[in-house]
Amino acid sequence: MAKIKSYVLIGGMGNDTLIGGYEDDILIGGDGADTLKGSSGSDIFVVSNNDEIIDFNVNDNDILDISHLLKHTNSPLKDYIHFEIVNDLETGENHTQLNINADGTGGTFDDATILLRNVVLRDDVDISRLMASGSIHTGGTKPTLEIGLSISDANATENPEKPASFDISFSENVLPENLTIPIDLSGTAKPGQDFRLCIPVWNEQTKTYETTSLANNIIPVKLKKGDQKLTVKIIPMADNVREPDENIVIALSKKEDYYYLANNENSIIEIADGTDEISIQTENDMAVEGKPTGGTIVISRVGSLDINKEVQLLVKGTAENGRDFYYVPSEITIPPGETKATIDIIAYQDKEMEDVEFVEVIVSSGDYALRGASSARVAIRDNEAEILWGDIDNTDGLNLKDAIIALQVCAGKKDMSAIFVESSVDKARIGLKDVLYILNRIARK
Repeated sequence: MAKIKSYVLIGGMGNDTLIGGYEDDILIGGDGADTLKGSSGSDIFVVSNNDEIIDFNVNDNDILDISHLLKHTNSPLKDYIHFEIVNDLETGENHTQLNINADGTGGTFDDATILLRNVVLRDDVDISRLMASGSIHTGGTKPTLEIGLSISDANATENPEKPASFDISFSENVLPENLTIPIDLSGTAKPGQDFRLCIPVWNEQTKTYETTSLANNIIPVKLKKGDQKLTVKIIPMADNVREPDENIVIALSKKEDYYYLANNENSIIEIADGTDEISIQTENDMAVEGKPTGGTIVISRVGSLDINKEVQLLVKGTAENGRDFYYVPSEITIPPGETKATIDIIAYQDKEMEDVEFVEVIVSSGDYALRGASSARVAIRDNEAEILWGDIDNTDGLNLKDAIIALQVCAGKKDMSAIFVESSVDKARIGLKDVLYILNRIARK
């Protein structure tokens, strides 16, 4: 079977008709008014004044080369070419006449004329589209695409994590394929160490934006068709070290083959440590009088771990601080390198038979933010007090309230105080077994 060939066809001095084959051909019109037809394949049409192209088709990846018709190619393409729709009175078909201003002054477009049959092109839509897809070769004219940078959020914090962001805007809604935008990053904050960049990438299959992190300073542009803004997020990376605010200086880099810059002023992002966060929770909610081990409350921090963190406390409850249990100070310090401090609630032994008491430790205001509950509780009971199976709150014997509390525990409800695990039927944990036991006992009453 004979191999199908590609051709290079060159017109002469007269008015020629050049017809390509079934592969990718190059058709070069001469000095006359030539008619060019590429036929199948992706063809390159090198045209001259008064030429006609029968089957120029962007979808076939055809290329229109007008580079030799332009002079001083240092202006936007829209200043060199103008599309005009013409109607064939005999057939009723619409064609496009490409008019050229060779000097790129944007005035009259009468230095050359090329007729593109059976295709309709418009300035406001197709000049940028042809440039973006590489379907027109101009020899160095500036693209019509203009991009700009603006800061949408200039402040980021490490803790709690809050990103900053900047927007890259595009003057056209048709962008070059595989467009990338290099950016210049400077300042005291270092990429990959103090922050990372995240961008949205349009997934044509799922029809959704997906977030991806950048490995370098080059931004790939993959937007949904018609979108004209790309938001870049600056995600701070917490180092758990107290330090002065850092900054990032951002600027767009030039790429004149694809776009020109609407502005190139440096924009500044600030990264702050933020505020340390303090949380409090009960680790062991029961203290028994006279026992060497008691209840435990843990105070944790997130933030700068290289310094002391003083946490202010209020101690409340029916049990008296320093009398019913070992004294708990009004301030506790988490030392450098540590993420938490423990408060042990050790109950004193006394001779009185008492109801169950409780201690509530409250985190009061300070140079930190509170995460979660503001307080934690520990119950104190007599050493001789006997806890009844199923009496979850150790109050008023076995009743429906105990079943409700047991169900809340099973559901994972947090910050519940005065829950007596020792009242569980297996003395290990409270579960559905306790609920059934309680309901069964109540039914027998």
